[in-house]
Amino acid sequence: MKVGVVGVGSLGQHHARVYSQIPEVELFGVCDVDKKRAEKIAKNFNAQQFSDYKELIGKVDAVSIVVPTP
Repeated sequence: MKVGVVGVGSLGQHHARVYSQIPEVELFGVCDVDKKRAEKIAKNFNAQQFSDYKELIGKVDAVSIVVPTP
């Protein structure tokens, strides 16, 4: 199963790490408004980096949305 993570702050990084450790799961991509953070996490977990969450649509089977709510 291909997955993505939207929001790779402190909690989102854990989602990316856990997904990368599950044999049946491919961490396909990560997305964050902080491009440098997204690039770093993508590199750490051998995933693609996206600047817009809409770019993940149709490319993954599931997405974790890990963003703060007001």
